[in-house]
Amino acid sequence: MRAHILLLTALISLAPAIASAQPPSDLIHRGQKLFEAGKYQEAADTFSKATGDLAEFNHATSLLKADKPEEAQTLLKKTMQSRDPSVAANSAFNLGYSLFNQGMAAAEIEPDKAVAHLKAAAAAYRASLDAGPSDKEAARNLEITRRAIRQIEDRQRQEQQKQQQQDQEKKEQQDQQQKENEQLSKDLNDAAKKQQEAADKSSEAQEQQDQQQKSEKLDQSKEKQNQADQATEDASKKLENSTKQDGPENAKSLMSQGQDSLKKAQEEQKAAQEKLDQKDAQGAKEHQEKAAEHLRDAAQKVDQARQEQQKEQEQQQKDQQAKDQQKKDQQGQGKDPQQSKDQQGQDQQAKTEKSDQKNKGDPLAAQLLDREERQRQNRQKYLRGQLGRPVPVDKDW
Repeated sequence: MRAHILLLTALISLAPAIASAQPPSDLIHRGQKLFEAGKYQEAADTFSKATGDLAEFNHATSLLKADKPEEAQTLLKKTMQSRDPSVAANSAFNLGYSLFNQGMAAAEIEPDKAVAHLKAAAAAYRASLDAGPSDKEAARNLEITRRAIRQIEDRQRQEQQKQQQQDQEKKEQQDQQQKENEQLSKDLNDAAKKQQEAADKSSEAQEQQDQQQKSEKLDQSKEKQNQADQATEDASKKLENSTKQDGPENAKSLMSQGQDSLKKAQEEQKAAQEKLDQKDAQGAKEHQEKAAEHLRDAAQKVDQARQEQQKEQEQQQKDQQAKDQQKKDQQGQGKDPQQSKDQQGQDQQAKTEKSDQKNKGDPLAAQLLDREERQRQNRQKYLRGQLGRPVPVDKDW
């Protein structure tokens, strides 16, 4: 990959600068040969035995090639403080490269972590520019990194908005379900009340000695029974729909129990109608009272289910609030110290974007943007393949 060539170029580009003042040590020479041969861990071990900023930088670069970014970053943060501007600039550049790769690797799975790495990478590229103001590649990579941050943050905002919309729709659905179940419980209690009124009329008929009055009371009981039957049937349809809705398992279980009680009530109502047709006031009363009891039990189960649903909803809201707070706390902690140097530039990033058109008059800005456009057309990947310094060999585009 071209990004790996960057490390080789950075390593070789520093050696001549030091060699012009003094001959490189045998360890540095040996480490460089190992590096060029692709034996990165052996190169790192060799460089670690040498002394000086150059050796430490080469050590760090070899560790990067050996896929040990954390160890390499620790060394690069140290060599960034070198008095040699070339070592300091290249250390910051390679630190930015490593952090950028870590950020992009985490972009899909852990976007918050990715943004933290990318902001640290941007700070490192900013430090590289401070040490080497004429480094166009550091300027270009800084802009690419900032754009990657914006892309991830934009996607996060979009996902957050989508999630908030889904949460709002879910809450509205839950609120509606709460209202429906509350009304259902009232309907079942009303049905139980009508059923009890029918039982009372049967009881009155049972007490009548006069056959005509007894018949009238039974007719009244039958009328009340028909009303109770209809109310129960209406409630049954509503309850059937409610049992199909999502909710906590204990609420579903209670709704199922309520449905069972309702079915038992309907069976008793059917038996009561048969007794009424037979002019059996006593038998009708017994079935009617049992039906009323089952209806009251169904109403109680539905109300209990509603309460469980409400508890679940409240708990979900608390969990979401805690999650949001934890996310805010994480965003305010664990920031890489390298970010502080570039923080003001990050805060003014939006202003910089708005002034892009004005920058067309700046030769350097125009050159960087034109160059980036040309290279974008030939790259297979949007960002990862973009990082790196141009070299005359081993091109992969």
